[in-house]
Amino acid sequence: MAFTRRMVALDSNTDKLEFLITKGIFFLLGYVDQRMASVFGLDVFYMLATVEDKTRPIWIIIDSPGGELTSGLAIYDTIRILVKSGRTVNILAMGDVSSMAGCIMQAGSRRYALPSTQFGVHQARIGPSDEKTEVNEMKDNARELDRLNDIVLGLISGRTGMPMKELKRKSKKTDLNLNAQEALSFGPHGLIDEITEVPPFLSIL
Repeated sequence: MAFTRRMVALDSNTDKLEFLITKGIFFLLGYVDQRMASVFGLDVFYMLATVEDKTRPIWIIIDSPGGELTSGLAIYDTIRILVKSGRTVNILAMGDVSSMAGCIMQAGSRRYALPSTQFGVHQARIGPSDEKTEVNEMKDNARELDRLNDIVLGLISGRTGMPMKELKRKSKKTDLNLNAQEALSFGPHGLIDEITEVPPFLSIL
């Protein structure tokens, strides 16, 4: 069965990515949007349908500045489906893991980061728009953004153990920038679980 995937600027590496998927290794690179969520979901269920070894840990490598809230939540829920079904899903952060990407990280069974990874936490934002918006529509949009903000921050709060009120205070009106060591001590349970110089999944390649 032919399997076609398209994501970011990785088209030329399709065969390599398919090979990694059979090893249970996935990549979330770049801006979080519907395209990324769709491709990730297809990749995951392709692996579940074609890989017989159900005991092998799944690895997700993430390097993303964040992006769309609802697309990020779709990715988060897809990972939780795997975890709730008994699969071990480890997430490795590298480069820049900010905003919605940091929320996605909290879905994993165990959260790793390379030493130089940079993290950013902030509250939900409305992007710039050139369109004029009627005042009541603005109010509706603000209420919806506030609702989604509570969902996203609630997921981070629940996993890190940091009280929601404190998390909102720390991330209000500005980016909360953290290095890997600071992310490790972010709240009682951390934004990550471990800093690693050599990813454990290299042993299966």
